[in-house]
Amino acid sequence: MGSFPIYPFRDRVRFWNDRPDLTTTWNYNLAYALARIPDLEVHLLTMAPLWKTKVFRDKNLTIHFIGHLPKLDRWDNWTRMRYSCSILRRYLRKLHPDLVHGSGTDHEYGYVAATSNRPNVITVHGVMKENAVKAPPPKGSVVWQYIRHEPLALQAAKHLISINPYVEQQFPEYSGVIHRIPNPISPSFFETRAEKRTDLVFVGKMTVRKRVLNLLKAVDRIRQRLPDLTVQLIGGGESGYIEQIQTSLDRNQLRSNVKFVGPLQPAEVALAVAGAKCLVLPSIEETAPMVIAEALAMGTPVVATDVGGVKYMVDDGVSGFIVPPENIDALAGKLLELLQDEALQRTMSDASRIAADIYHPDTVAQKTRAVYDAVLKEGL
Repeated sequence: MGSFPIYPFRDRVRFWNDRPDLTTTWNYNLAYALARIPDLEVHLLTMAPLWKTKVFRDKNLTIHFIGHLPKLDRWDNWTRMRYSCSILRRYLRKLHPDLVHGSGTDHEYGYVAATSNRPNVITVHGVMKENAVKAPPPKGSVVWQYIRHEPLALQAAKHLISINPYVEQQFPEYSGVIHRIPNPISPSFFETRAEKRTDLVFVGKMTVRKRVLNLLKAVDRIRQRLPDLTVQLIGGGESGYIEQIQTSLDRNQLRSNVKFVGPLQPAEVALAVAGAKCLVLPSIEETAPMVIAEALAMGTPVVATDVGGVKYMVDDGVSGFIVPPENIDALAGKLLELLQDEALQRTMSDASRIAADIYHPDTVAQKTRAVYDAVLKEGL
C-alpha cells in the first residue's frame, strides 16, 4: 500500500485529477519488480480520485485504485485520518492478504499496515517529525495528521524497512526489527546516456526546504568565473516560493544562465539529468532523495548538502561533493571545482555508476522479498 503515480494510467482510468506532478516512483518501481518474481502475487493498493474503486492487471501486478469522496485531505483532517484508514482497513479485510506492506508514514499507508492485524512491514520514506521542525506544513494541513500518526505506526510495527541509515538514527526508540533496503529507481536510468550540454541541473519540488534560492546565489557567484554557465531548474512547487525564484532570476539578471523548466515527465527528467555535468541539491532536509540515486546511475556527479541521509548516498570527493547546508561559499566553491576540471568529472561519473548498483529495482525486490519471508515465518 502506498502513494502511486496515476498519470501513466489516465488513458485506462478516468480520474478526477490525473496528478501529473505525483512522482512517488519508488512504489511504482518496487511493485513491478516484485510482480516479476514468479511465486509472488502482488497487489498494489492506493487511494485514487475516483467515486468507485477500479481494479486491473498490468504486467502481473494487480492495481487497486481505491475510490473516495472528493477532497480527501479535508475529510482526513476532520476525522483525524479515520476516513481513509477505515476505507483501507475494510478493503484489506475483503482482500485478506498474507502480508501487508505499508509504504510511507507520510500518508496513511504505514499506519494502516502496522495496525492491520496481518503480518506486516512498513517503510519510512520521509521522517515526518523532522519535517515538522525544519519545514513545518501550513496550519490546518492534513500533513499534521501524518506527523501525529508516525510514532503510532512505529510503535505498532514489528518490522521496519529503512531506506537509509539516517532513518533508523531518527528513531532510536524503535524496538522492532530493522531491514536496510534503499528505494529502487527505474531500470531505464541505468541505460540512459546523453551528451553533457548543461552545466548544472536541479530536480525537485521547489519549496523552502529545497533552498533553490541558495543555488541561485551560488550561481550568481560562479558566473563571474564562468560567464557561459548553464543551469536548468526542473519541477513544480509552491506558488509563493516559485514567485521568489522568478524574482531572484530577474533581480540578479540570471535569465541568460538559468532556465526555469517546470515539471517534466520522468523520461524527460532522465535525459536532462544525464545531459548535465552535475546535479545540485541544496536542501535543508532530506531522507534519501531518489534524484540522487537516479543521477548516480546515469553517471552524473552530485553536489548536495549534508542533510539527512545524503552523505550515505554521495561519497564525498568520489562520486560528488557534500557541503554544509546554508553555506553559499562552500556550495559555489565545490560546483566551480567540479565544472573547471573535466578529468574530475569523468572519474566521478565512473564512480557514480558503480555506486548506483544497489538501487536497481530487481536487487531491491529480492531483498524486499527476503523481508516478506522473514515476516511471514515470524507471524503475528
